[in-house]
Amino acid sequence: MFSYQALGEKTLVGKYLTKKFYGMSDDEKVYTYYEGCSDGGREGMSQVQRYGAEYDGVIAGAPAFRFAQQQVLHVFPAEVEYTMGYVPPSCAIETVVNKTIEACDSLDGRSDGVISRTDLCKLQFNLSSLIGESYYCAESTQATAYFSTTSGSTTTPEQNGTITEEDIKVIEQCYDGIFNSAGERAYFSFQHGSSLSDAEVH
Repeated sequence: MFSYQALGEKTLVGKYLTKKFYGMSDDEKVYTYYEGCSDGGREGMSQVQRYGAEYDGVIAGAPAFRFAQQQVLHVFPAEVEYTMGYVPPSCAIETVVNKTIEACDSLDGRSDGVISRTDLCKLQFNLSSLIGESYYCAESTQATAYFSTTSGSTTTPEQNGTITEEDIKVIEQCYDGIFNSAGERAYFSFQHGSSLSDAEVH
């Protein structure tokens, strides 16, 4: 059901109910569109493959294929921190990411806030050059009731300090990625300048 069937069946039932609700005749067309991102993008691709005739258009944004490997990558930063025995402050991580973008943004010939040439960023920008840089993040509050009927929030206190060698070592390891016991790359790694929110503990 998670893979593809629930959405396909929901679409079939939904189109039938829509016609009944609006008093449409059986030969009237219900225009049907799908839009999703990440796992929703993967689901969109599954709908095109298995229920393609039911949709008039599908937007499958950033489809999350190879789901098992991808989820392992999401827990990898926490494993790095556990193995190294150190958890960088979330503000330090955020500062390193932002300063990496600042340093590498224009390497593709265009300053647009996006690192398009991560290969050049790795060659020309040394994360260790950020050791000693100061950081500051104001107190922030985020809602936490994503899958709950009750509302809640979590507050990250004000943070300030300087980027340490330990911070950089953890971040470099996260960017280096996952390897198996034979030293072979197990999955794509995070690219320099990409968010490391999975490593952040608020």
